[in-house]
Amino acid sequence: TASLPALRKYSDAMHARREGDRPAFERLLHEAIGLDSTFAAAYRMLAQEYFNWGIKPAETADLLAHAMRYRDRLSETRRLYLVSQYYRDGPLSARNADSAQAAINAVIARFPDAVSLQLAGLMALGSGHAVRAESLFRRAAVMDSNYSFPLRALVNMQLEGGRLAAAESSYTQLQRREGAAEVLPGLVRLQLARGGVVRAPRAAGEGEE
Repeated sequence: TASLPALRKYSDAMHARREGDRPAFERLLHEAIGLDSTFAAAYRMLAQEYFNWGIKPAETADLLAHAMRYRDRLSETRRLYLVSQYYRDGPLSARNADSAQAAINAVIARFPDAVSLQLAGLMALGSGHAVRAESLFRRAAVMDSNYSFPLRALVNMQLEGGRLAAAESSYTQLQRREGAAEVLPGLVRLQLARGGVVRAPRAAGEGEE
């Protein structure tokens, strides 16, 4: 954007997002758009968070349509993300799973990171391509050792497929990243699938009786 006040609002919105302040994040992005109606990044970011929160699908579609109108103002990476979002969650008349997948594939071919690989995996899974989805989740998990979602997805897929040894391996990696308390529900699922007794893991430093 060429509007410094709009850019400040956007920057403040990103800070509110990091702090977990959803109302401030939403308000500030609306204010940024009010200051610059061509602010594609603000439209896209608000649409992405509405999707993540599972709210306002009609407004999400409208925001994506506005962002697409001004997509040339975005960097190549963000433009490709936007195109994928638009064909996935934009206006009903524009939705096209193949076009959405092609755009995210272009992202991971040129600028692969854990987020883009995870998104590509989710889209592949939604299209019924489980083998490709699992491969993408594995790549995402390796690429960022602090990123837990791909491992969670792998555990779920492997449990649902009855591959308990693979699920246990993925779960062990997840435990190392998140700690016992945060992933206890996954442990319960795994132990129940094995037909065993559910036991909570001991806290760090807790010894045997």
